[in-house]
Amino acid sequence: MILEEEIEKIRAVRHRISAECGHDTKRLLEYYRRVSQELRASRRFRFAEPDRKEAGLALQEEPPPTAS
Repeated sequence: MILEEEIEKIRAVRHRISAECGHDTKRLLEYYRRVSQELRASRRFRFAEPDRKEAGLALQEEPPPTAS
């Protein structure tokens, strides 16, 4: 199926990027942040901006109580 082939291509690219970053999570996140900044600066793409107010509220919410 074409969809599965496309997904495999995406996975291969993501794995290559991860390997280039030494499979290090911090380096990988920095890579994606840098690429995101470069793409935003190029103005070739439009990005949906998160609602910062709602994001802040979500971070301040108390976690649900755990069942005992």
